Amino acid sequence: MAVSVQAQVAGVSTVECVPVDAKAGNGAFDDGWTWHGSNINSRKVPPRSIAADCRSSEMRLHPTCVGYVYSRYRHFGDDTMGESFFAVTWLADSYRSPAIDPFSARYIN
Repeated sequence: MAVSVQAQVAGVSTVECVPVDAKAGNGAFDDGWTWHGSNINSRKVPPRSIAADCRSSEMRLHPTCVGYVYSRYRHFGDDTMGESFFAVTWLADSYRSPAIDPFSARYIN
C-alpha cells in the first residue's frame, strides 16, 4: 500500500493496513502508537464518528518536534497541553477541568 506523506516525513516506508468494520454503536481502541484514519467515503452521506484521545495530564509537547496536528495547540514558550484543548477528565485528587460540567450540561435533559 502507498505510504502517506505524513508517514514518509516520519521515516516510515511500509505500513500494515488493518480494516476495522465498525457498525453503528461499535467502538475501537488502540494503544496510542497506531496511526488511524478513514479511507475515501464513497457513500452519499457524511461519516459520523466520535473520537476520544486519553493522555496523561503530565504529558508535554515536544520542545522542537510538534508536527502538523498538534502545532496548532502550542502556546508560545509553553510545552503544556492546555486544558482548553485537552481537558483533564480525572486526577487522583478528584480534579477535572472546570469546562467539563458546563459543556456536558448542554446535552443532559
